[in-house]
Order: sequence, then C-alpha cells, then structure tokens
Amino acid sequence: HRLGVGHRLGQGAGQSFARGQMDEGIHEAHVTADLRGRHQSSENEPVRMAGGAGAILQPGTPWTAAGPQAAELGNPAEHPGRSVEKLQNTGLNTVVIDPKRLADVDKSIHQIAGALGISQRGNKLVEQMRAAMSPVKPVRRTKVLVEWWPKPVISPARDSWVTNLIGLAGGENVTAEREGKSVEVSDVVARALAPEVIVMSWCGVKLEKYRADVVTRRPNWREIPGVKHQRIHPITEAFLGRPGPRLVEGYKSLKQILK
Repeated sequence: HRLGVGHRLGQGAGQSFARGQMDEGIHEAHVTADLRGRHQSSENEPVRMAGGAGAILQPGTPWTAAGPQAAELGNPAEHPGRSVEKLQNTGLNTVVIDPKRLADVDKSIHQIAGALGISQRGNKLVEQMRAAMSPVKPVRRTKVLVEWWPKPVISPARDSWVTNLIGLAGGENVTAEREGKSVEVSDVVARALAPEVIVMSWCGVKLEKYRADVVTRRPNWREIPGVKHQRIHPITEAFLGRPGPRLVEGYKSLKQILK
C-alpha cells in the first residue's frame, strides 16, 4: 500500500500547528499498518517522517520517492489543493480528511483503514475508543473553557470534537454555541461566559511550558470563577488537538478534572 493522508485544517490557534493531527491513526510505514501509529519493530517509537512532522510533502523528495505506507500533508491549510494535486500526480493514493466533530474522527479512521485495506481493524479501533469514552451524567454540568492559545485566547467552538469530549466527560463547553471550529474569546466574552474550569491545551507548546499564571495575571479575568477558585489545569494538546486514538486520553484527563 502507498497512502498519503492529509488533515485539511488544524483546530488550534493558527492553522500552522496542524502537524501530527492524525498521528496515531495514519503515520505507519509498514504494510502491516498499526492504526495506533507505531512501528511494530521499533519498540513502540512513534513513526517519524523525513523533513519533520508538519512539513509539506513535496513530490520527488526521498520520503515520497521511497513509497511510504502513509504520509502526512502537515499543513495543507496554506495551499491544500496544490499539495494534494502534486501528490496525486505521483501515483500516491491520497486521502484528505477534515474531521470536525467526534463522529467525523470515527469516519476518518474508517476511511483511512479502508484505504489501507484493514477495515476490520479500523472498526475495532473505533469501537475501543467509544467504549473507553462512556458518557458521564452529572447532576450539573461544569462550565469549561479550553484554550488552544493564550494571547489572544482561542478556544474550540461548536464544530470541534473537543466540545463532544467535554460533554462526554460531564462538562459543558462554554463556547459550544459559537460557530466554527475555533473562536477568539475576548475579556468581555470570557467574563460573560464565566467558565468554572479553564484548561490550557496550547498548540505547539510543550506541557512543561504551560503556566497557570499566564491566565491568572489577565487583569480582567480575576473574577472569572475558574481563575478566582484556581481551577486552571493543563492537558497536552496531543490529547485534545489531534483527531485520533489519543483523544481517549484527553477524555480521561477532562473526566478526572471534572470529577
């Protein structure tokens, strides 16, 4: 199998952070593809691409010419049509996905598994993911604000799988009614939404670099419940911002925070 997979747009702040968005689901260099995205012969090390994750894959590069089992268009948001067309012209079977909600992530996994000729494994993976994310039914749903970026504050909106994950974990995404994948949240809007929990999931930033004081020092946020009661939590963007199996870890992290 030779399959190129592109995730059309990232959901985070600035679409340039679209790298690795489907890493567990598609980055596999063997015909015996593992949909969890690991080399079966490399002690579970993640598959790495020539040029680095997130690079635009150009026809004629060593990686393309080598005939990969799976490749990524890391940031096709810049010129998606041209990138896809170039790869298709090489004879590489190219799949472009654009999942929004959690159901779309399921469909993307099915689509990729079908293209790889391992539909049953795709079905099993989706079943396992769904079984691991059983819905929590609280007496009252906690209001949650997830931050893709801190300045300006960018948060997942209605057309985001994060809205679904928060709901499954027993919370309510305060920006769920806003149209689109993500939305900028002003100080005025943040005060009106009054989130009780704030989750830092900053795109492209290492978890150890997340700092709650970036949130607490905003002058106009001091009376927001999540700030006032110091309910500011980090969840790596790898668990929330990438539409693949690790969304289960994002769900678990949200569930633990909202317990």
